[in-house]
Amino acid sequence: MLRYALGALALIASFQVAAPQVNSALARAEQLYYEARFREAIDLLRPIDAALGSQPEGLQDKIKVKLQLALAHIGLSETSAASDRFGEIVDLDPSYSLDPRRYSDKVVSLFDEVKEEHNRGRCRTICSEGDRLLDTGDAQSLLARLRSSAADCVCLQATALDAAEHFFQQGLEEYKQESFTTALENFKLALEFQTEHSLAKSYVQLTRDKLRLAADRLFLQWRQNFEASQFALAAAAFHQLQSTNVEGAATSSLNQAVTLYNQAASRIVGEWKRACANGDAIAMDTARNRTTEMLPDSTIAPDLMAQMQTCANPKCLQVTNRLAMARLKTRIDPEVPPSALTRSTSVRVQARIDEEGNVVVRGVRGGNAAVQSAVKNAVERWKFSPAIVDKQTRCVDTEIPIQIKR
Repeated sequence: MLRYALGALALIASFQVAAPQVNSALARAEQLYYEARFREAIDLLRPIDAALGSQPEGLQDKIKVKLQLALAHIGLSETSAASDRFGEIVDLDPSYSLDPRRYSDKVVSLFDEVKEEHNRGRCRTICSEGDRLLDTGDAQSLLARLRSSAADCVCLQATALDAAEHFFQQGLEEYKQESFTTALENFKLALEFQTEHSLAKSYVQLTRDKLRLAADRLFLQWRQNFEASQFALAAAAFHQLQSTNVEGAATSSLNQAVTLYNQAASRIVGEWKRACANGDAIAMDTARNRTTEMLPDSTIAPDLMAQMQTCANPKCLQVTNRLAMARLKTRIDPEVPPSALTRSTSVRVQARIDEEGNVVVRGVRGGNAAVQSAVKNAVERWKFSPAIVDKQTRCVDTEIPIQIKR
């Protein structure tokens, strides 16, 4: 017997018990059991049981060792110790059962009693924890507990019904207060706990409809403020629209708003680039500040905002009128009031054409003030093909003669 005990102690010292060693020990313990040498079987298996307990794997080996220990304790009429081992088996595997064809009625009956008591205790613990989670409103932890626990805990099913009603009532209060986003979350939580909660189902659909209507209303409010250049009010409506975007209720409206923001920002960037090309630092700052004021947050049009950070404007090319006009794509004729034009006249326009082909008029010579204003307004709407030098677009300075006929 000393030889087996020493062998078992050696196994504990190694902290790992290999399956063949466990099988060998179990075979020896079973032999000792049939020889009614119950104490020796216990002495052999107890250290192996302890060693297996420190290992995360080997569930079946753990159960087999504990079962053989329980049988040996029953052989010694140590019912309490046998019950403890059976309880440990149930803790390892709550669904485990003994085959009545292999074990006596006495053994099976004792195991079933222990299993039933352990399951009742386990359910009490689980349900107590479930009640605590419901009291604290920790819905996700409670759901996880429900899904991981056995269906035979009737009290836990009652907790699920209580949770469904609790979150439904919360959703109902929020629905009445028009807090539709949080109301929808709670109605859906109620259905997580009770899938057939008919009122929760109805209110989920009602709330989705309300969210879509709210999104439409907020978008109209946003557009009115945006088109009136009330950008602070527009930003507030935009953020409200974002908060109602549950299950995509406001996605279409948000996409439209973002598109309009980008279009407006793109126009201002064009102004900034013309100011950059003209060396007008004040106009550049004004354009940048207008864009910042307009956009609701930095996530909208960040690429366009980045274009207004640095004015990298190399000296513009000086080209002749003939070379410049060869790249003209769009021409708008000046609209001079007849009363301002007493005779045909010619003017000369000092123009800067930026890297995108847009025009900034830097000066007009000739004609009266009305003629000069009409010419400036027209030429600044001209469009040129950008000048390209060494595969880079460049701005161009030129003088354009224009004949104004009476």
